[in-house]
Amino acid sequence: MPAPAFAFLLLATSIDVEGGAIAEARRGEVPVELDQASHPATVSVITPTAGVALHAHEASLRLRYGPRLSWLQIHDDTPRSETKQPFVLHQLELLGIWRAERGLTYTVRAKTNVSQISAW
Repeated sequence: MPAPAFAFLLLATSIDVEGGAIAEARRGEVPVELDQASHPATVSVITPTAGVALHAHEASLRLRYGPRLSWLQIHDDTPRSETKQPFVLHQLELLGIWRAERGLTYTVRAKTNVSQISAW
């Protein structure tokens, strides 16, 4: 663990843990192959999230992670190989807030999304 993060952990006056989940379902048409017609389909998505927030007197640091799991079901008679594994999009967010003198607030946010290459 880097020294500044470890020092902040020691100086934290409170630690919050959060968790939750979002579920979505959509119906419409999706392209399956390049330069081909779209097909009727349903997309189901589940996004569980977990996070931790460290709070000190004048600063807070929040780290949140949530994998977005998506499944696609195509509604036609076109033969294709079935995939049972979901498409996974890893989402990671880091947020730091520091309240300085004279009412100034500095905010730093870093967010990244990483996914696997997947052919539906």
